[in-house]
Order: sequence, then structure tokens, then C-alpha cells
Amino acid sequence: MANIISVLQPSGEILVLEVTPETTGKELKQQIKDRKPWDELTRSSTGVEIIVGDNHLLANDAKVLDAGIAEDPVMSVVFKPNKVICSNKDAIASLGGIVDSDLLLVIEIS
Repeated sequence: MANIISVLQPSGEILVLEVTPETTGKELKQQIKDRKPWDELTRSSTGVEIIVGDNHLLANDAKVLDAGIAEDPVMSVVFKPNKVICSNKDAIASLGGIVDSDLLLVIEIS
């Protein structure tokens, strides 16, 4: 049996989703990301946090309907862009680093 839940997005827009008792927080977050009109890089590099009630964050492994969503079907969502830093050997060398490879590329995602 599926339940309908509403998710308040930062834009003020309401996203209506259908969930089952087995739907996890991770699956719900992925549903939200999939409904956004993002390019694939933005989608894969953006995290989603769901706030249930006043201040309860929905854990990835929590069953959505066990987390109190059935009683309060309106949740808020927060999008968290990950920080991506790219560098190449020239930028590292200019900072006084030692570069052993001509093909050095450093990517940090946090």
C-alpha cells in the first residue's frame, strides 16, 4: 500500500511523492534528486537532507513511514552542493609543490 507525501523544497514548491512502507530515506532522497531538472553532474554532486517535523533529519537507512512521516506528511528538503576543487600540475607547481607527473590531476569532493 502506497502513501502520498509532500516535500517542501527550498524554492517553496511542493513535490508530491508516493512511498511504500519499505521505502528508505536513501530511496526517497534519490526520488527527489531524480525529479529535479538538473544535469547529471549537478545531480550526482548534490546531497539531499530531509527534515521531518521541527528538526529531525531522516536517516538513509530509516524506513520512511516508520520515521513519523505518516503522521506528518509534509517534510522540508535541503539541497547540499558538494564542494568540488580541481587542480592541475601547473597550479600545484605555482604553490611550491613538487610535481612528478605531467598528467597529474587532483580532484577533491567534500
